Amino acid sequence: MQLVLDTMGLKVSVRNDCFLVQSKTTKRLISPQRVSSIVVNTTVLISSKVLLLASQYDIPFSILPTAHEPILILSMHQAKHAELRQCQWLNQQHTASFLFVKKCIELKVELQKNLLLKLAHTKSTPTALLKSYIQKMEGIAKSILLLENDEQKSWTNSLMGYEGSIAKIYWQSISESLPAPFRFEKRSRRPATDLFNASLNYLYALLESTVQASILSCRLDPFCGILHTTAHAHKALVYDLMEPFRPWIDRLVIELILENSLTLTLANEAHTQKGVLLTKEQRKLLVMEYNGLLETKRKWQNQVSPVKNHILNLSAQFAKLQLNINK
Repeated sequence: MQLVLDTMGLKVSVRNDCFLVQSKTTKRLISPQRVSSIVVNTTVLISSKVLLLASQYDIPFSILPTAHEPILILSMHQAKHAELRQCQWLNQQHTASFLFVKKCIELKVELQKNLLLKLAHTKSTPTALLKSYIQKMEGIAKSILLLENDEQKSWTNSLMGYEGSIAKIYWQSISESLPAPFRFEKRSRRPATDLFNASLNYLYALLESTVQASILSCRLDPFCGILHTTAHAHKALVYDLMEPFRPWIDRLVIELILENSLTLTLANEAHTQKGVLLTKEQRKLLVMEYNGLLETKRKWQNQVSPVKNHILNLSAQFAKLQLNINK
């Protein structure tokens, strides 16, 4: 499970080799063996023993600031990572590494098309229009399939350019499929200018933390990516391996809106310099639904498994590839 600390004033300590999470009214004792990662997104009081216990069990510890970008503040047992991480950096420009990340983008586009097809069967969505968007996406996707790693810079720029063109069509079609109050002009990140994008950013940040945890559990270096830049301390590999799973997050937000589970409030309409802010109740809903998604079985790459296993398996596949290249 992902332990999300999102209630202001929580106190987290250690008792009997377990995490003790206390609020003014409740106490929870949680075994570290049940915790896959810890995410903090508000002001809490944390004992130093919590960090030591997390280190002992290789539990990634992240902070989620207002900008919704997780910052890893604790990374454990670096010495055990040395051989694999050396392979990573040596193979950063290897054709096999590029092809792996290219496959991630292809899987992402496939899930995006499947989501639009699903939306095409809803009563509120113009089917012909959505299918025309899908055809445009498929046309660009064919160019991705034909890409070859002849030159690193050219290949990377081409792939990101094609992916960006598909994203523009995709988000336009998503917006037009939503009820009028939730439609948006474009994707907005920091800050989000509407509830849909604010919810999406929040869930992407949780996904980022989960992917990072899977990468660290496989002893990979989260900063050594292939497609995304490694400059400015960006967790490039995390962003590379997040790509195939983003459409599942998109689908979750859309379903919550269409089911009227995620609704606009006066607080969402009060824009600040930080953009549209989620209420505590909305954040609680998103965390609960996200944790449910991780346990949901989905078919992906011809395997039926919980989403959390798919995420871990992708990191494991990448780690295996890096070691095999150097054999």
